[in-house]
Amino acid sequence: MLFSNFLPLDRGLAGERSAVLSAITADFQTAFPGLRFELRLDCRVINAQAIVLDGKPSVLVYGGLALHPTLAEASLTFVFLHEAGHHLGTGPRSPYNVTLACDCIADQWATTQGAQTLLRNTGRRLQIEQALDELHCLMSESEAAGPSSSQNVPLPCWNRCWLRRRQALGASLTSRPERCELLL
Repeated sequence: MLFSNFLPLDRGLAGERSAVLSAITADFQTAFPGLRFELRLDCRVINAQAIVLDGKPSVLVYGGLALHPTLAEASLTFVFLHEAGHHLGTGPRSPYNVTLACDCIADQWATTQGAQTLLRNTGRRLQIEQALDELHCLMSESEAAGPSSSQNVPLPCWNRCWLRRRQALGASLTSRPERCELLL
């Protein structure tokens, strides 16, 4: 998820959020032992990322996102699932890094196989409607700010438009896209 803004130092929920973040991270490590999940709370960027570190597929969630006051457990669970979906989803690959699934596939995996695995292995349930409501303000602000420097070329993918993405996620993506619109 790319928001590319920073959470000001005087905002955030570090104290109140600690137990929730620890529980989410532990559940994800249990449900998906082949991945490493890390919180980078000192970094105030509003972002999360799927990356390979020291040869291990990893999910990094930065402090600006993890501590953002408009987000709560449901949206953070979706963010973790989405990032894991970049590693574990099958289908079209990201045009930026072919070792990772594209955003469309990451979302689809998060709401289907990922959510099912998380529930089965930990009892944690993805509450997609609540997650979408929590993310709405942040995603809308991000779009209103315009494209980030990494998105200097207009992209047709539904995942680049929050309202289209929210509609697709709210419909509980059940079928895997054959190809990502980014690749058209």
